Amino acid sequence: MADSNTLKAALLQLVAGNATDSEREIVKRALQNDQITLVTGDRAVALGGNATDAVIVTGNGNIVQVFQDVDDNTLRSIIHQLHATLTAHLVKNVSSWLNSLRVVQKDATKNANYERSSLYLDEKEQEHHLQITLKNAMERGVI
Repeated sequence: MADSNTLKAALLQLVAGNATDSEREIVKRALQNDQITLVTGDRAVALGGNATDAVIVTGNGNIVQVFQDVDDNTLRSIIHQLHATLTAHLVKNVSSWLNSLRVVQKDATKNANYERSSLYLDEKEQEHHLQITLKNAMERGVI
C-alpha cells in the first residue's frame, strides 16, 4: 500500500497526463485496495477507513459541539443548560411566534364563516398562554 505522499504525487502526475507506468500502477493498486474512494453528488461523504470519533456534517446551518473525554453527568448537565437556554429563548421571542400564528389564523378564517368567540384574550394574555405552551412543549420534547 502506497503512503499518502507517494499516492498524491502519482495522482497529480496522472491528472497532468504525465504519469509513468510506475505511477499508474501505484494508483491502480490504491484503487484495488480501497485506498482511494470516489464519491459524487451534493454533500456526498466517503469513508476509506475507520470512522471512530469522526464528525461528519453535511447540510447548511449546522452547529456542532464535540465533547471529548466528558463523563455522563457533565454531559447531562451541559444538555440541561442548553435545553434551558433554548426554552428561555423561545419564551423570550414569543411575540414573533404570536404574529406568525395570527397570520395562520387569518388565512384559516378567510375561507370559513367564523364569528369572534365570546372567549377573547387580549394580546398580553395570548403571549402568556403561548409562553406556557412553548415551555411545556420544550419540557416534553415536542420542540
